[in-house]
Amino acid sequence: MTECETVEAVPRKRDAPRTKAAILMAAKEAFSTQGYAQTGIRDIAARVGINASLVVRYFGSKEALFEAALTDALDAGVLLPVRREDFGRHVAQLLSGPRSGIDSAAIMILAIADANARAVSARLIESITHHALAKWIGPPDAGDRAARVSILCTGFLIYRQHVPVKPIASRLKSSTVDWLAQSLQAIVDGDA
Repeated sequence: MTECETVEAVPRKRDAPRTKAAILMAAKEAFSTQGYAQTGIRDIAARVGINASLVVRYFGSKEALFEAALTDALDAGVLLPVRREDFGRHVAQLLSGPRSGIDSAAIMILAIADANARAVSARLIESITHHALAKWIGPPDAGDRAARVSILCTGFLIYRQHVPVKPIASRLKSSTVDWLAQSLQAIVDGDA
């Protein structure tokens, strides 16, 4: 090629769904490791390799992106595809097993310091997780029992993953997993 020749730029095809999904994944990773306050739109854009204006274009604001990321991370369906009598054991095994994927509890815990993110978290937990769990549990006191399940699970995750105390920091004893399973089952069965 000589100096006089030019190369025409080939326009890149936009793939909006793929870009939006990449932004969402980067946001979930950032919010679950750095937290809401420490994560900026530019940080997320840099993770994806795009301009920050695209993040704003697809999600509008950091708070709206946080809501989309947490909505995507919360999945009540993971708790419920079991027989009622197996619920406690199923959830205890999920919580005590190896960490995988995005940690929705970490996203919420790390967002507590920000009033808006905390409000979004509370609203989403209520509408996504508690609602589905309460409907599945059924009367009496379904809402209260769903909240107890959430409290127990969140507390367990906080200590296991974010403030690890020696007995549960690495490998859990089977007696601890049994206790968690029995406690969760008692809540679902209405015995607690």
